[in-house]
Amino acid sequence: MTLLTIEDIKQGLDLEFLPLEPLLNGFRLIAGGVSESEIEIAENNIKEGFPNDFKDMLKKFNFGNLTIGPIAFCNNGNYLKELIELNISNSWWGEGFRPPNLLLIANSDPYGILLNVKNNNVLALDPELGWKSAKLIAKDFEKYIRGIGTIMLRRSNSDKTNLAKEVLIDVGSNDSAYWLNLSK
Repeated sequence: MTLLTIEDIKQGLDLEFLPLEPLLNGFRLIAGGVSESEIEIAENNIKEGFPNDFKDMLKKFNFGNLTIGPIAFCNNGNYLKELIELNISNSWWGEGFRPPNLLLIANSDPYGILLNVKNNNVLALDPELGWKSAKLIAKDFEKYIRGIGTIMLRRSNSDKTNLAKEVLIDVGSNDSAYWLNLSK
């Protein structure tokens, strides 16, 4: 199986959720992201540079009000402000300083979603186990978005276990539990 493209995911989410607006919003990839200068301000505040594919997605789409399946990026309208608060004010890592190169970029139940800004890996954090036990769920941010979009749009018409296994391989994950849970 091949992951859906970002454009396929955008179209699929539009088809599913556009008819439900304005009663239900925040479930589509909507064009109109942030500027390079806004990203630079966030990077300076957090004191971490962002990977290029993450920046490209932030510039292309509005993450300020976006949830894909159970993965909530932001619901207050300002994703970069949320990102700064999550990684400065909220001690998701526990005691001491925030682990270098790791940013909390989204939340779901029961996981926090981390981005390693050095190698671009996306990790699932179980808060009960701590950040040192976070599992690799995608090789990069774009593959992560394509993985969750593919699962959300194909899970009702596919064998869920096989879908999860195929996505797991395509995104470069080593954690089958995350993708199996997402496919249900």
